[in-house]
Amino acid sequence: KVNLPHQDEVLSLAFGPDGKTLVSGGEDSLIAVWDVTSQRRRMEVNIRRSIVTVAYSPSGCYVAAGRTDSVVTAWVVESGDEVGHEEVEGDVLSVAFGSLCDQEILAVGTAAKKVVLLSMPGFESFAELSHDGTVRCVAFSPFGGLLAAGGGTDEMHGLMTKKVEAAGTKAIVWHVAPGSTSDDSEASCECVGSVAFNDVVHAVSFSSCGKLLAVGGEHRAVSVLAAGPGLQAAAELPCPAGVRCLAWSPESRFLASGGEDMQVSVWDVVMETLAFNLPKGKDWLCSVAFSADGLWLASSGFGCNQIDLHPIELVATVPVEDDDNVDNDDVDIVNIGAAAVASPSAGARLSSTQPKRASLEGPRMGKLKSAGTIKMGSMSLAKQASMRNSLHNAKLISALLGMPLKPRRVALPGKKPPTQLMHRDEVLALAFSPDGARLYSTGEGASLHVWEPRTGRPLAACRLGTTATTLAVSSSGRYVVVGMIDRRVAMFDAGSNKQIGSFEVESEVLSLALTSHKPFGFEVLAVGTAEKKVLLTSIPSGERIATLKHGGDVRTVSFSPSGSLLAAGGGTDEMHGLMTRKGSEREMKTVVWEVSR
Repeated sequence: KVNLPHQDEVLSLAFGPDGKTLVSGGEDSLIAVWDVTSQRRRMEVNIRRSIVTVAYSPSGCYVAAGRTDSVVTAWVVESGDEVGHEEVEGDVLSVAFGSLCDQEILAVGTAAKKVVLLSMPGFESFAELSHDGTVRCVAFSPFGGLLAAGGGTDEMHGLMTKKVEAAGTKAIVWHVAPGSTSDDSEASCECVGSVAFNDVVHAVSFSSCGKLLAVGGEHRAVSVLAAGPGLQAAAELPCPAGVRCLAWSPESRFLASGGEDMQVSVWDVVMETLAFNLPKGKDWLCSVAFSADGLWLASSGFGCNQIDLHPIELVATVPVEDDDNVDNDDVDIVNIGAAAVASPSAGARLSSTQPKRASLEGPRMGKLKSAGTIKMGSMSLAKQASMRNSLHNAKLISALLGMPLKPRRVALPGKKPPTQLMHRDEVLALAFSPDGARLYSTGEGASLHVWEPRTGRPLAACRLGTTATTLAVSSSGRYVVVGMIDRRVAMFDAGSNKQIGSFEVESEVLSLALTSHKPFGFEVLAVGTAEKKVLLTSIPSGERIATLKHGGDVRTVSFSPSGSLLAAGGGTDEMHGLMTRKGSEREMKTVVWEVSR
């Protein structure tokens, strides 16, 4: 992450059309144009008033800023010379540049419930559009001459939970025809449609392709609309708090949102899922933007005197790189899914493969590449379930699994009571053999028990000497492995139920998984530990193959049926569940590696 410093809060920012420059403004009264590559200021003007909103023209020639004294001003980027300024009725709340044929225009949203259109570079007012609510956000479509404005009037400053219709909490879209003048403003600005919301709208943004319009606000959701007559609803992305800012990625696949949850969320709009979250900030976010070249995601917020630049990479394939963080002689390890926030300096990846996925790079290990993550911890379970159960996602899952999209009933046979397999103490782990003929269990009783599930008959009991917390059965059915609280891992022959070896690891054993991946020629055991690592060991020799870093306590591990993928999940919580607000340093994530000979 790169920081561009200001002397006070940065309230608004926007990238130039080439993605190499960025304009920002805020409480320090400075309108600044930055060279993103060098992180140096190319232009700087002190206007001696707080700046609430800024915009960059499509040509890259002009920048504009709205001040707290009802004045909007524009400058030439190269020289820093003022193009002009205009005092409007009501406070300036939002500005946006658009282009009609060869003429650039500036839209100004005001507290007087109007949108004022100014010509560039003449700075002449040629139209006023009525909104019915305080106009908190404006945006032009990249082409097609569409102008969106959102807002609403809330004189209780968020304390009024039930808004009345007169509050004007809505988004309106107009078609602005070229050649408009003040004499024919009604003819040149035709309303395409409007969408009413139950709370104030703070952000509107057209996708880069111009076909979608995203709307966010106090209603705790991002509404994605088809940018055509009637503004048909296309998707609804539930958010944990109010949305204050929106930005689309260059290819219109991903949408960034930010606001009262104090973090930037990036959505895969096609899949209607959350791709990743950036680390939480100190206060509400007020501005977010993707660069046009797709290399940067910028954000700013209250309580912070800087712009955060997060590097983004759009890739078709991810190169494999060597690293010294892994002891690895026989296995290639490929990280294909590090979870969302690995470190504050992590960059994001937006894969261009299908289906597209996004991630923040985690700590590198071995031959490693990062290509996917989903983090949804900031949402309620109900909202997650709503997203997962959408018809769109159901069709995708049906296609991936090769199953027809038809309901299928599952039920318990009759009223037969369950078979109970009694132990002397708590059971902490159990697993079936691959053929289902045997069930293995262990726990506080310090023994490994072998059962016949069909009859409930005990087949064997092997003393361990201490409490066991986890066990695993190999996919071949040949071996059973048990992890114990004294850091020991014991290996058993499933045929004879006899121990064939054991080894000790550096810290507490939390999870185990076994695979019989054919290319190896031997069984592979994954051991998740409290040392924030996954240890790969050959079975039955117990020889160490590789050490993988997770970042958090590895509480669960699992191989895919083929053995080519290994997943590990966990996180660190020294408060044992008593700490309700956990930070990104807790590494609460799932990491997936591709493992090959």
